[in-house]
Amino acid sequence: MLAIYQPDAGSLEDSDRRAPLVINEVRPGAGTVTSVLVEYDGGTRQVHPLNDVSGPYYTTVEPLENGTRYTFTVRVCNSFGMCSVSAPVRFVPYTVPTLGPLQSTVTAAGVTVRWPALGLGGNPRSWTCRLTADSLPYDAVAPHQKAVAVGGGSVTWKPQAAKNYVTQEICTDGVKTVVGPVLAVPVG
Repeated sequence: MLAIYQPDAGSLEDSDRRAPLVINEVRPGAGTVTSVLVEYDGGTRQVHPLNDVSGPYYTTVEPLENGTRYTFTVRVCNSFGMCSVSAPVRFVPYTVPTLGPLQSTVTAAGVTVRWPALGLGGNPRSWTCRLTADSLPYDAVAPHQKAVAVGGGSVTWKPQAAKNYVTQEICTDGVKTVVGPVLAVPVG
């Protein structure tokens, strides 16, 4: 049966203004495939038929508007003019959030690392963020990591030794992981 669907969640990481799609079971019935069209709200995209009509076909529809729900179907036509249409699939492209730079201050009280709010840019997904660091006793549950607020904030710790510490912010929504720049914090 002709089908159009989204790829697995891991491949949706770069959906900013685009929709990655997979088309399966492209069967012409009688004759040969003459056209494969992806139809969606606002347009049609021609996918060039392959000799191997079993698929899968991989295609990306762009440019799209982030935050807008789109409905996609695929229409396959054969050399006799007969067409079949897939069931619809819905997709909402979203902005990939940005992480700002970390900042640090070293005082007698310890090392303070500050992070800005996660730049969601309208992304509706639920995000969680952690600071990672080498040799820092943040959380007993996750050594060398500290859960941090998506809205920005700071954390202070007392270093165990004089050395260069490295820290980084990592945020995820369960599908996409965004990694911020590394910050070296010289202590001592």
